[in-house]
Amino acid sequence: MTTITHRLGVAFARWIDIVATAILTTVERWIAPRKATLTEDADGALTLEFDDRSASSHEPPRRVRIVEGAFADEPGTQARQLQGLRVELILQPNKFLFRPIELPGRAAEFLDGVVRAQIDRLTPWTVRDAVFGWTKPDAIGNDRIALLVAATARTLVAPYIQAIASQGAKAISLFTLPPGSGAPAPPIKILEQSASGTLEIAFIRRMLLGLIVSVGVMAAISTVAAIVVGGYFDGQRDELSQRVADLRSALRTGRDSTNGAPAAQRALERRKREVPSSVIVLEALSNILPDDTYVTEFRIDGNKLQITGVSSNAASLIRLIEQSPHFTRATFFAPTTRSPGDRGEQFHIEAGIQPTLAPGT
Repeated sequence: MTTITHRLGVAFARWIDIVATAILTTVERWIAPRKATLTEDADGALTLEFDDRSASSHEPPRRVRIVEGAFADEPGTQARQLQGLRVELILQPNKFLFRPIELPGRAAEFLDGVVRAQIDRLTPWTVRDAVFGWTKPDAIGNDRIALLVAATARTLVAPYIQAIASQGAKAISLFTLPPGSGAPAPPIKILEQSASGTLEIAFIRRMLLGLIVSVGVMAAISTVAAIVVGGYFDGQRDELSQRVADLRSALRTGRDSTNGAPAAQRALERRKREVPSSVIVLEALSNILPDDTYVTEFRIDGNKLQITGVSSNAASLIRLIEQSPHFTRATFFAPTTRSPGDRGEQFHIEAGIQPTLAPGT
């Protein structure tokens, strides 16, 4: 059990690192820092140039030197303006050892592992002591590819990386040019290092862990709440079911001594006889009102009917309603009005409902 738990913990930690790295890569791709380029001349000096987004892009390129892992203290140098920038360092080809190699075409998908495995054979350095890169592979026929490997000692480029990192650069990329290339050739990337990547990945890792813990806590709270609330509603449902069962039992057993009908049923029948049916009242009213009259509100309160609507002759409605055998005592319970935009008069009429409209009579 301990071994399984340990393996799960290691797998989870690796997953967190992969996700944090992917997030950091995506952010850096969309929010790239400003760039500065340091290009080594034949005499070993470095030409410092800033891209268009840099605050120093309007100034001409400056020449600086790196001595024993630090920028030489030259007047007017711009090296101290590298803080927060992505720095590209391009060194002369004479500092590198170049070896052409040929590989099967399928090796193009695994160049990093293939080249790394052959560094000991191609160069006098081990993989741990060397920094290296390669050109884009070219197809040479027979399903084979050719590329040029550039390598040098890690101790040779370490002073350059140290000097640039000490100025607060956000990321450092090391390049060189293929030797003897007359036309401008793509530089070979030898090394890429993020000065703040470790700290940023650690911060993203902590955020991911906090998010996962928060989601877990919320899920646990939701589960507990669902259990508690579900239990409460289950109890309420059981109680209602029991009450319904009791009422049904009372309806079946509560017979009246005179006619044998349940008390609740007799009450319903009495209400049915005494209370006018809304459908019957509405039908009777529709037969009375003329075609130019529209009812907008219809209300029955006991044996009293109240209607509100619009008619071209509201006063005639009182006579029509009282002449009907279904209604009595028709009167206006609010003033009759007419608005400028209305097509008729707004009326409010109240009338009594005759018992003949009650069901069962």
